[in-house]
Amino acid sequence: MAYGITDHLIEKQIFNENCQAFQLKTIDEMANLNNKQVDGNPNVLYDILTGPFRQIVFNKGGHYIHKMHAKYLGEAIVQMLDNNANT
Repeated sequence: MAYGITDHLIEKQIFNENCQAFQLKTIDEMANLNNKQVDGNPNVLYDILTGPFRQIVFNKGGHYIHKMHAKYLGEAIVQMLDNNANT
C-alpha cells in the first residue's frame, strides 16, 4: 500500500482506516518504529514490510505518487513479487 503524506484528496484518516482493514500499520504506528526506511531514499518517509505486504509513505507527490515515484513503486512491486514467489 502506498500513500503520499501530502495527498490533499485522501486524508490521513482514510489511509489509516484502509491500513486497519488490511491489518497493516497506521501512520501513527509507523512513526513509532525504529526501522522506517528500507533503503534510505530521501523521498520516502516510511517503507516497511508488514508480513508479505509492503507499506510505502512518500514525503512528496501528493495524490500523484504513481507519477512522481513510478520507478520506486515499480521496483517495490517486483521485489515483493519475487519475495512471495520464493516463499
